[in-house]
Amino acid sequence: MPPHEIGLFVRSNTEIDRARAATEAAALPFRVLDDQVETAVGYTSLCTMHLAKGLEFRAVAVLACDDEVIPLQARIASVADKADLEEVYNTERHLLYVACTRARDALLVSGIEPGSEFLDDLMSKVGTHGKPDFKGRAIPLSRLGVPGMAERLDIIGGSAQLPKRVADATGGWLTRISH
Repeated sequence: MPPHEIGLFVRSNTEIDRARAATEAAALPFRVLDDQVETAVGYTSLCTMHLAKGLEFRAVAVLACDDEVIPLQARIASVADKADLEEVYNTERHLLYVACTRARDALLVSGIEPGSEFLDDLMSKVGTHGKPDFKGRAIPLSRLGVPGMAERLDIIGGSAQLPKRVADATGGWLTRISH
């Protein structure tokens, strides 16, 4: 798969360095997208979830899905009442949803322990319980209502070990979501 067909998303600029390390470990050429830098042929795109809207890639990796990263702890701590808290949770959940649905064919989600509570929700909705790990199971996307994701991200670079190298580089776990 050509690098420009791969998108990597993180919650905020704070996690960009972790995504950079994962991309370098995978030996993929990449560009960090922002308001002035756009996708380019020959380069994997790396950006925050906020910039993901409107983009589409054959393969997407949503990285750094850790507890206190998604949902972002700073946003939760700044909330004054229950209604605002619910709005923050809905917004954070929507950001993760947008990032995950940028994938046409393959989706990989990673993070460190403890993982985001949203991933626990996701795992329970698809009938998988417990924390995901690299040795874990593939999750049928048809149960998520996300059509067209028939491949696994570990085909990138022609190496079945690529996701393991990325997990090792970021000190985290991976779950592969496939059709």
